[in-house]
Amino acid sequence: MIRYSLVAITFAGLLLRVVVANSNAKLTKDGALALCKLTDVADLVATKKADKIRKDTEGFADELKLWLDRLEHWLQTLETRAHSNNGYSKLSDADTKKVKEIYEKAKGKVSEQLPKAKEFGEEAGKRHQEVTEAAKRARGWGLDDEGQNSSGLHQLLEWYCGTKGDNANNQKCDGVKVKEHYLGRERNPIDCKGTGSTVPFYLDVTSGTMKEALENWERKKPKSDGEPVNNNWKADYDSATNKLKELEESHEKGKKTVNDVSGFYNAAYALHSGLSAGKPLSEVLVEAKEASRKGAKFTNPGGAAPETTHRGVGTSTGEGGATETTGGTSTTISTGTGTGTTSGTEPEVVGADADFGDLLETSDRSALSSKIKESKVILMAVLIPVAILAIITAVVLVFVRRRRGNAEDVIDEKGEAVSSPDKKGGATSPCYRKE
Repeated sequence: MIRYSLVAITFAGLLLRVVVANSNAKLTKDGALALCKLTDVADLVATKKADKIRKDTEGFADELKLWLDRLEHWLQTLETRAHSNNGYSKLSDADTKKVKEIYEKAKGKVSEQLPKAKEFGEEAGKRHQEVTEAAKRARGWGLDDEGQNSSGLHQLLEWYCGTKGDNANNQKCDGVKVKEHYLGRERNPIDCKGTGSTVPFYLDVTSGTMKEALENWERKKPKSDGEPVNNNWKADYDSATNKLKELEESHEKGKKTVNDVSGFYNAAYALHSGLSAGKPLSEVLVEAKEASRKGAKFTNPGGAAPETTHRGVGTSTGEGGATETTGGTSTTISTGTGTGTTSGTEPEVVGADADFGDLLETSDRSALSSKIKESKVILMAVLIPVAILAIITAVVLVFVRRRRGNAEDVIDEKGEAVSSPDKKGGATSPCYRKE
């Protein structure tokens, strides 16, 4: 009896192991979602994200060129300041020299970074090509009208749950929605949208995102001792991830070339803006000094319009995707001494302090004189009305008192003065008596 019981228990254990093994060998809904995410990420890198990073990185050199053009224009404005009707026309020869040195220093610093920005832009162009090709191979292609065979991750999507006939949800898949391929061909691809997958926003995709998507798939993919899941795409996927990381590094190096001199340009822009508005140089230099510091906000005056993106609703595996629109208006500077306005994007921030030496310093006497003048104007505006009011009040009080004194006088019939007792008693005052 005991022997039969042991046999039954052993058989039940083996049966349970078979059931668990079969369950683990199936592609579940979570596994299908991980596979769809993996395919989407590879597709977005191949079609959008890598190209976006390349354009942005190449754009840093264009940005520095724009700054140089503007600085050159402001230097020319100094030469023709006599024809201006603003703060430039009020500059003395010494002030003009000071402003010129500031513009030239900013121009020199920006010029130093331009070759580096170009180098990193070219580097990004090469790496972009490598990323795109690897990501496309990893993503693969589906069966098309020209009879091209499916490959890469698309091959998994189209064939893992596919089978002949209508019974597409076979023993390999559990709880995964499938759809009929538009060409038929005895396959039924995984329906990513129907299973619940959504396409990530392409700007959110990074090399880190690619790595996380792969790790998620490794955790949720079918576990089987039999036929392994096709991994012919993995080498290309790993290559795309590594190449994308290198492309991101090129972008960061290009961005640094701009950040390192943004304080110089921002200070020069604050100086030009203030003088163009007719402000005195002493006041403008204070604003320029604030604008040159790390963390000061500014927005590429005159540069490209900022990009505004809107997430769209898309489907998975290349059937659609997030959409974006670009637009916006140019924005104005924002320093520590004033407020700027932005439209469509947050203002950029100065990446590093700009060392102008003492060029942005104002003389203490000049600054003190300006403060004293302002204080005098405010003081006079307050004191003059108060003084006038005090004088008027004093005159009125004197007049009222004299009227009261005259009312107390007594005159007799002859017009002679007589004394009348004082109100407080004791003292007398002369009065006139009438004869």
